[in-house]
Amino acid sequence: MRVPLGHHDLAVADATQVPEIFVKEAKNAATPAFDEKSIRPVVKTPGFLTGVDLARMPPLKGRTATVLKDDALELLATDEEDPLLAFWPIGLGRTAVFASDVKDRWASDWLKWRGYGPFFTAVVRAIAKQRAAGVGIDVQASVARGEARPVAVAIEARDTHGNYLDRLKPMITIRSETGQQSSQVARQVAPGRYEARAVANASEALTISVDGADAIKATRYVLPDNAAEYRFREPDDARLRAIAEATGGRLGATAGAIREAATAQAARRALWPGLVLAGLALWLVDVLLRRVRLFEAVSA
Repeated sequence: MRVPLGHHDLAVADATQVPEIFVKEAKNAATPAFDEKSIRPVVKTPGFLTGVDLARMPPLKGRTATVLKDDALELLATDEEDPLLAFWPIGLGRTAVFASDVKDRWASDWLKWRGYGPFFTAVVRAIAKQRAAGVGIDVQASVARGEARPVAVAIEARDTHGNYLDRLKPMITIRSETGQQSSQVARQVAPGRYEARAVANASEALTISVDGADAIKATRYVLPDNAAEYRFREPDDARLRAIAEATGGRLGATAGAIREAATAQAARRALWPGLVLAGLALWLVDVLLRRVRLFEAVSA
């Protein structure tokens, strides 16, 4: 059943829970939005706060009244079981709510706490965009010209903290299916970014590997040119002749022959003379019906 509460409805599976829900909602409505008193934080789940000295957390002097989401992870709560710090994923990101202050009003004792910086640093890192550590490769294969195809390789190198790795000399090796390979050192063009260019065989699959210092290793595979069918090739006369015979066409027809065939099959004919004659005939019929009374009774 659904219980109407304010501007929303709450679905419950057991009707015996309805009185408890109304009591809880009435308590929440009567509770002020701000609760200014001494609050002792209680650790529910350490989560990403394992590196913080939570045993020495000083008390807070107030909090904002909040309600914990169903899919949220409660890390800190008050001694009255009210949520204080919650964390949950939303879409492709993450978010967190700290129900107290970070300045000298409610958190004046926290400003003196040595764990103040590590605490909020851990919170920010937990909700910040996660970057993949190591190396990333971007391979761009250009349009093939004959049997050759230019290949551009871009590398982005980072450490485990997401910082750029500079002044490296990553070795890029391009191997083909037949065993041919070429190697070169990529040059740095931006912070943590290295680029290299090579010319490879367009008809073979390629394996591009990166090997450098600081355990930078990665591999990418490039398939043969999948746009080869769109390039100009020698005409297939046998297939064209078979199509012409099946459809009644002609192989190797000249422009004059095509023009004659089109003229013989399609001829223009004006429609307006017939439409004018039909309009005149209908007009005469209308005049006749108005002049001659065919359906009226003859008087004696």
